[in-house]
Amino acid sequence: MLISFQIAGIIIIVVLLAFYFSQKRLSLRTGKLFVVASLVVSVLLLLDIFSIYCIVHQEKFSITFTNFICKLYLVFLTFMSTLGFIYIVRDLYRYNKKIKDIHYIFLVSIIIISTILIFITGIEKYYDGKILYTYGPSTIVCYITCGLNLIATIVVTIIGKKEVAKSKSGTIIAWMIIWLIAAVTQFFVKELLIVSFASAIGLVIIYIMLENPALAIDKETGSFNSTLFDEYMAELFMNKKLFKLVYITLVDNDSKVEYKKNALIKLANILSSFEESRLFVGRNDFLAFKTEYGFAVVIRNSEINDFYNKFEPLLSEYNQKYKKAFKMNYLLFNNNDNLVSDFKAFKALLKEVLDNSDIVTYKNNKYTIDESTVKRIEDNIKMEGFIKNAIENDLIVVNYQPIYSKEKNKITSAEALVRIKDPNGALIYPNSFIELAEKNGIISKLGEKVFIHVCDFINKYNLNELGLEYIEVNLSVVQCGDEKLADRYIEIMKEYNINPKNINLEITETASTNLRNIMINNMKKLIDYGVSFSLDDFGMGNSNLNYIIEMPVEIVKFDRILVNSYFNDDKAKFVMTRIIEMIKALRLEIVLEGIETKEMLDEVLKLDIDFIQGYYYSKPVSEIDFVKYVNEFNNK
Repeated sequence: MLISFQIAGIIIIVVLLAFYFSQKRLSLRTGKLFVVASLVVSVLLLLDIFSIYCIVHQEKFSITFTNFICKLYLVFLTFMSTLGFIYIVRDLYRYNKKIKDIHYIFLVSIIIISTILIFITGIEKYYDGKILYTYGPSTIVCYITCGLNLIATIVVTIIGKKEVAKSKSGTIIAWMIIWLIAAVTQFFVKELLIVSFASAIGLVIIYIMLENPALAIDKETGSFNSTLFDEYMAELFMNKKLFKLVYITLVDNDSKVEYKKNALIKLANILSSFEESRLFVGRNDFLAFKTEYGFAVVIRNSEINDFYNKFEPLLSEYNQKYKKAFKMNYLLFNNNDNLVSDFKAFKALLKEVLDNSDIVTYKNNKYTIDESTVKRIEDNIKMEGFIKNAIENDLIVVNYQPIYSKEKNKITSAEALVRIKDPNGALIYPNSFIELAEKNGIISKLGEKVFIHVCDFINKYNLNELGLEYIEVNLSVVQCGDEKLADRYIEIMKEYNINPKNINLEITETASTNLRNIMINNMKKLIDYGVSFSLDDFGMGNSNLNYIIEMPVEIVKFDRILVNSYFNDDKAKFVMTRIIEMIKALRLEIVLEGIETKEMLDEVLKLDIDFIQGYYYSKPVSEIDFVKYVNEFNNK
């Protein structure tokens, strides 16, 4: 039977749509696209059946009508070949409507041109009672268009592999491959009319891997999950829809797993009671999503107080049974004033606040995201972009601040201090970006780039001729927790032919025992190689004498705040003098930072210290100015 595959395809589409519409779901763009794709494939299958019928019973229809139906089938075949491309482009440029629209305009232009060519060119039909197929210019146009769409889909998928989920890109490529195999098979085995049927099989794969509403449901609570929350919020921002958000954060009060699970299910049931129907769930004023932090409730066409008026009366039973399971806090965000303009910024804002609630206004268990919070976090996002850009495009600048040796009466070392350039070339100083780089995990790459700059500097200039012994390079706590740090730094020193005695690495305190163990292992490897260490910022944070004893350092650097207190407070002067005596008893060297005036210098020279660093000698300067300064100072 010539149409058996087509009938099977229609049955598959009907079953798929029945499953799709019978489940709880949100009507998002990908879901709508799946429905459109199902309709296109359905029409394609019906046209395939009808064109076969017209060719088999050509005595019942005019040639013109039969040709029209056959060509219409080819047109829908080209439509079908674009759906994978649309799926990928929609995800790849979900945050860039302009670029996405350019792709769509290009695609529509191809479809219009191919449709016109299919209808104005000739088509031939062959049927011998067993084998049936069409050929001629119209079919060639269809093959070429489908082939181009297939290639475009694969190319765009490969280009956007970092931006599109692997499951989605893999599914789309699988769909295209199935379709291609069917087309090639039908071309060589003409009695197998399976191209339109293969489209239906492709939809089965799309449904199973991407569009099954069950994939968007949290298995534990039955609520919509965090993946769907991201999809839904991205769509709201793309369409410039206003919304309010109540984020119910849950803090563990009880470690009993079953107890907590029951509490979550109860909360989910309360929130789901706001949903009026499964079919039109996307039209509800309140939509709840289960995330790693708790429940996110998106409010449309209502006020936050309307939510509280419905939600809080329903909590009485929950409070009676499960109040001890979680402490509930509310995070409130009103985007009706367009505080945040795009989804990426919103997601970063939400994560920042949920990870660190101290940055938002708190009152009566309610945290409020206000304009100042948004501005601060947007500035952080912008700065993070500057840091990444500086790392990728070598916009890192290393300045050097001279360190004076009291014993040798000359400059014998320097501290390397990083700056980065913004896109306009302006310098950004470390107090603006180091803490952010540590928090976001960028500090390791940044620190390695600085170390490479320092090694390049040492390789370029002869430190011994300058009278220098070593350059101090800062290591962040995050870097010290990298088990591969020592190996990588040794590799860099070997690459630049650096004598390890020319390197001194500055560390600060860390509260984590595990991190400290990794740090000490790294230090031992580097010390064995010949590198020395300093303890930076002594007198701040957790730095104390016990820490000095534990850490294999040779130099202790007194923080400038501690040094300044020496000049302003008699008690501080007494304490610092005794600390210096104890550190020297441990046979460690001491650097005093922050010496800015002649009066300060004269005072500290009386102390039993080794090195002095500060603006009195020089502020941090470029490597060229530093070399010039050292030459002049050490040879005067």
